[in-house]
Amino acid sequence: MVISKICCIGAGYVGGPTCSVMALKCPDIQITVVDRSTERIAQWNSDKLPIYEPGLDEVVRQCRNRNLFFSTDIEKAIQEAELIFISVNTPTKTYGNGRGRAADLKYVEGCARMIAEMSQNSKIVVEKSTVPVRAAESIMHILKANHKPGVKYDILSNPEFLAEGTAVEDLLKPDRVLIGGEQTPAGQAAIEKLCWVYEHWIPKKNIITTNTWSSELSKLAANAFLAQRISSINSLSAVCEATGADVSEVARAVGLDSRIGPKFLQASVGFGGSCFQKDILNLVYICEGLNLPEVAAYWQQVIDMNDYQKTRFSQKIIECLFNTVTDKRISILGFAFKKNTGDTRETPAITVCRTLLDEGAQLNIYDPKVEPEQIIADLTHPNVTECPEHVKRAVQIFADPYDAVRGTHALVVCTEWDEFVSLNYERIYASMMKPAYIFDGRKILPHERLQQIGFHVQTIGKRLLQQEHPLRGTVLPAPAHLTNGHGPLPATALNGDGPGAQAYNSSSVAYCSMPPPLIPATTFGLGCWQVYRKQWKEGLISELERKIHMAPVPIPDDLSALHGMEYETVTVRGQFLHDQEIHLGPRACIQHGDSHTTGGLFSQKEASIGFLVITPFKLEGRDDKILINRGWVPKRFLDPETRRDGQVSGTVELQGVVRLQENRPQFTPQQRGAIFMYRDVEKMAAWRGTEPYYLDATVASTVPHGPVGGQTRVTLRNEHLSYIVTWFSLSGFTTWLWFRQIVRRKSF
Repeated sequence: MVISKICCIGAGYVGGPTCSVMALKCPDIQITVVDRSTERIAQWNSDKLPIYEPGLDEVVRQCRNRNLFFSTDIEKAIQEAELIFISVNTPTKTYGNGRGRAADLKYVEGCARMIAEMSQNSKIVVEKSTVPVRAAESIMHILKANHKPGVKYDILSNPEFLAEGTAVEDLLKPDRVLIGGEQTPAGQAAIEKLCWVYEHWIPKKNIITTNTWSSELSKLAANAFLAQRISSINSLSAVCEATGADVSEVARAVGLDSRIGPKFLQASVGFGGSCFQKDILNLVYICEGLNLPEVAAYWQQVIDMNDYQKTRFSQKIIECLFNTVTDKRISILGFAFKKNTGDTRETPAITVCRTLLDEGAQLNIYDPKVEPEQIIADLTHPNVTECPEHVKRAVQIFADPYDAVRGTHALVVCTEWDEFVSLNYERIYASMMKPAYIFDGRKILPHERLQQIGFHVQTIGKRLLQQEHPLRGTVLPAPAHLTNGHGPLPATALNGDGPGAQAYNSSSVAYCSMPPPLIPATTFGLGCWQVYRKQWKEGLISELERKIHMAPVPIPDDLSALHGMEYETVTVRGQFLHDQEIHLGPRACIQHGDSHTTGGLFSQKEASIGFLVITPFKLEGRDDKILINRGWVPKRFLDPETRRDGQVSGTVELQGVVRLQENRPQFTPQQRGAIFMYRDVEKMAAWRGTEPYYLDATVASTVPHGPVGGQTRVTLRNEHLSYIVTWFSLSGFTTWLWFRQIVRRKSF
């Protein structure tokens, strides 16, 4: 009965942790994990393992090179082993019959053929990979068709039930171990040998034996049931948001029923990982093949609901950001499909990022365990985008969460990492663009505290109808007539400068049906709100002006950091490439007194008719080129030949204000040759082959006969005074009408 040597083919998320824990608990058994990937095996033999699991590093450190070995010598490991685990990937097919649903068993088949070719004696072959029902039968056909004299095989099914993020704990203390085999004396003997291995640390009562087919189906069923619970609670989260219920309270009430239990009832942006979707699609395919269309449709709905949840959350982000995220920078906190793992397979973050990128957003992504290369690989995959170069330009990966959120319009939590709960959100709020939004896709953050800080908060399964009242410190529920059917209208809709304004204006007839006392009260409240908005807008403008006049800092080595530095001044050194200059306009000149008019390029009469001169600038000591707005010139000096004396040559040092992409104003025409109508940084950079970064040279950079520098405008609409007058006037007028109506009634 004794097994002395085990081989595991596949050094992935299942094979590596499973064999590591088995080696820890079975010191008398030599276990060799093999894989064709030289790089992966090298990582298992290093201090940086290829996967992250809490506690796994210590287990591997204790066992490696004692009774646990990682090798690429597959032939030797197979020949020496008495028991062989097949633990390779079984992805969903992407081609041919069953594409998009059936499991692709090419790696399992490859393992079976290697075992048949390399084995010199009898083996117990164990399916560890998740496989369709009756896959063991296919493996046996291959082994028997290629058998050698005196070599016999027993096939067992031993599916894993570990969860990524808790894999080591699940392996040390499993709920059960399931082993399936043939109901023959040889099959039962093989089952007993594998049971003997597990009995080193698992009570015998927790080891369940079945026939092979029941074991294979049990694995698919377990994952289907778990995913079903997640989709069920997520479906109710949509109902909660529509009715005012709280999905957390619903889940708690339901979970207290002993027949249901509380696990897997946490509403979220959706499930991911390598197993749930793949295994359910496989189950759907099997049911269709067995002519069970109703059963197939039932399980397909679990996947459809998960896709709906991911899409619904992504669209909520866009709707709340005034129905446009074009050129807005959004931070994504968490990219792994769940906490305590670096696995990104089927992660909901991919759907969220893809949707935002398709809408023109710029993304800052932070995850403590996912490698930057993996994030870029996922987002540039052909199934995700047709323009990988655009993704690489639009996505920045950060190693620090505070850097990732700096200068962004919104923060989106896609993974429930514990560290996100304890971040300093006062610091984060201060560094973000205003209004600052948080979208909690995992329901882990303290929403009320975040609202008190000043955030606009959205989450899953709970309609946060409270808005900050104009009188700071007071919180009032949003009136029903100030919503758009999906929650409160954004504040910009109330001052006429947001996409919600049309909906608000068109629904303003609701005032006619309001109780008369509410009309003056509501309009007075809106007037107070505009007072607050005016103070906030003026503070924002002052803050931007303050940034412009801050002491300059050297341009960062990593140019991508400029995305979070708009309106800050940096120092650069290099050479202008005057033969590649382009122009932006027409523009009026920002005047700074007389100091900048040296050379006669400027006259008061021409101040409103001119262009900005945008010149590529090669940075000293590096290959990078950026764009410098040297300043303004009158239209008659647009041709560089008319201002040759102002074309600075050689190495220069100057200061410039960081500017980002400008949204295209409505009705603005496209570029005409080298003349651009608005600050389209990406197109300018592509036109001249530079990096997509742009600086406004300060007024101090002005040279005789050259463009007038210092052309940085803080262009934020501030029409709140007119709104204040309008709302308070309406309040006073409707109060007078109401009072007059009361007097008339009394006179009768």
